[in-house]
Amino acid sequence: MFLHPLCQPHALFQQGMPFEVKGGGVSASFSLRFVNEKGEEILPLSMEVSPNGDFKAVFPAVKGSFVSYWLMTNDGEKIGPYFFGDVFLCVGQSNMSLPLFLTEDKEKGAKLLKEQPVYLFSVEDDKTNPDGTPWRSKWPLDQVGGGSHWQKIDGENGLSYSALGLEALSLLGKHLSYPVGFVLVASGGLSIDSLLSREVIKNDTRLLSYLKKTGKYLGEEDDYNIYGPGNNSQTCGIYNEKIHPLAGIKFKAVIYHQGENSAFDLESADYFRIALKALKDSYRLEFDQKDLPFFVMGIADEFYCYGDGYGYSYITEALSESEDENSIFVPISDIKPRWLVDDDNEINHPIHPSNKIDYATRLCDFLFHNLYEGRVYKAPRVKGMRVEKEEIILDVETRNPLVKETEFYGFAIAGEDGIYQPAKAVSHDGIHIHLHSDEIKHPQDCSYGLMQYSYLCTAKDDKGLPLIPFRSKKRSMDPLHDLGNPIAASCHALSLVENNFGASVGGGFEVPLWEKGSIYTRPEIGLSLDKEGIVVNAKLDRSCFGYLSLKNNLGIAGLTHRLGRMPYLSLWLKADSPLSFEGVYFRLAGKINKFPVCHEDGSTQGVLLSSQWQKYSVDLTKVLDGSEGPTTVDPELLQQLVSIEFAFHAPRTTEKIKLHIKDILFTKTKTVHSKQTTTEQTDSRIALPEERK
Repeated sequence: MFLHPLCQPHALFQQGMPFEVKGGGVSASFSLRFVNEKGEEILPLSMEVSPNGDFKAVFPAVKGSFVSYWLMTNDGEKIGPYFFGDVFLCVGQSNMSLPLFLTEDKEKGAKLLKEQPVYLFSVEDDKTNPDGTPWRSKWPLDQVGGGSHWQKIDGENGLSYSALGLEALSLLGKHLSYPVGFVLVASGGLSIDSLLSREVIKNDTRLLSYLKKTGKYLGEEDDYNIYGPGNNSQTCGIYNEKIHPLAGIKFKAVIYHQGENSAFDLESADYFRIALKALKDSYRLEFDQKDLPFFVMGIADEFYCYGDGYGYSYITEALSESEDENSIFVPISDIKPRWLVDDDNEINHPIHPSNKIDYATRLCDFLFHNLYEGRVYKAPRVKGMRVEKEEIILDVETRNPLVKETEFYGFAIAGEDGIYQPAKAVSHDGIHIHLHSDEIKHPQDCSYGLMQYSYLCTAKDDKGLPLIPFRSKKRSMDPLHDLGNPIAASCHALSLVENNFGASVGGGFEVPLWEKGSIYTRPEIGLSLDKEGIVVNAKLDRSCFGYLSLKNNLGIAGLTHRLGRMPYLSLWLKADSPLSFEGVYFRLAGKINKFPVCHEDGSTQGVLLSSQWQKYSVDLTKVLDGSEGPTTVDPELLQQLVSIEFAFHAPRTTEKIKLHIKDILFTKTKTVHSKQTTTEQTDSRIALPEERK
């Protein structure tokens, strides 16, 4: 006699539901029963033995407990132990499969598992090529790969398995009076079509046409195993080998954490949205559980440089719209990914967040409250929008009130031209959010959180759950219409751990958004943030002629800007001591050039700052060279600039100054300054060629 791998010793069966035991190599008179350590007996509801010796026994539901059970055959063989508890199906790609030993919290995770073990069935590949890469089956299999087996994970024996699954379910197990475990179907690079059956794809013209267009659908007569060196994304491949063989198992719920493979453009996200619904519907049929709950996790903030560069936003949007009667979206956009672990495993950094315990904790909360407390536990979500005068008001569906009377960062609004600008956002009553921008007089649309480094967005309820990212109008995104360089422009960070897919291509390390300028290098400068924006402390002396510059790095991976696309840059400034704003400088092709401050008389000198906040504008259509004379720069070259410098001057050359900066925007309108606020300017054009006088 042999048992199906899922029915071998140490298996965890779903409590409270009838369960199956399958195998082969038996005679027609074969029978089974379960006996527990207390001597209690469970007899099968039905027993089928085929002529070739395969068998399937269906047993009645058993209540979950830590009591062990043993399978007894009619010839006296005793097999076990077996347990009854809650079993989850965990499906995903590399951020689901990332092993515990590659995380920053591996010691904490192992300790957690010692306190609260988890049962694990990791579905292994069925066949491999000579080079070790997987070979996917063209047709559905009846049995999972031979290396698959149940394990009790109770410490360091879990280091090679899913950190997210192990930690989330170990945390969940602390609330339960019986075991918890999961079946793991996850692999790096896995695509959603690899998780679908051929019948599901063929019966949906939208899925079929997209996969044919992208070259991923292969007809039944074609050579099947051709997609990619590892074939993790072979259409139907994972379904055939790792989902279909699970038929007959019952689950408490499905945890779905995948979408990175479709982070390309809006079309791929629209396809993903359709495919995810098809997946949920088909799995409920596959496992004969019409109300099978799904917990669909958002994906971690990651810059996908291919496609049109906005893939993370599109997939976050698609995942957030996946909720149905038995499906909950688990947002993680507010969790700041930490990428680097000093363990030399650089292939896994920084594309995979190493702080998996943070994501596991969020997932556990959603599982516990929704499945065991008998209440709906969801993050706040925008359910309606209306425009009143120059303000947009959002209606928010939330179990707990939003944080009140605190300005939220991450919102944007747009007018008729569709160009989004950062919005001031606040909730007065906990269920509505009021948005406005001085730059948008007749707002029509709004968005929230659909940007790189989205964890800096701050809208939450008073229990800490984040507002789900959204936008009122779906379309392809671009640098002009959607927020350009939103973090630097809004002065909400001095540096970022740059996200550029991996350390081998330059990502994963702390890089400054703001730093001491490279044009005026001598001043001592200190940078900090307060609740309003950037604070600059500097000491100026004769060695720098009283000048200083502050560099804004525009070329951070995943961020774009509007230089060459918008005519003006506007910002708010104030200074605690005499100081003038001289304009914005940039280096290009061996020259230092300048965008001047806007004046009503067209002059180009600096402007004296006030001790109170005032708005200033810089003319991005007017470029001056080092002689303060006009020059021309191709807008396309401006769009490629990776840094600009904000220049200032103190009238006295020995001076300690304190400068404040906030709300930097690329705008279509300008604020002009009168002659009374202008600084004296040295004529640097003396003895220039005649044609320049």
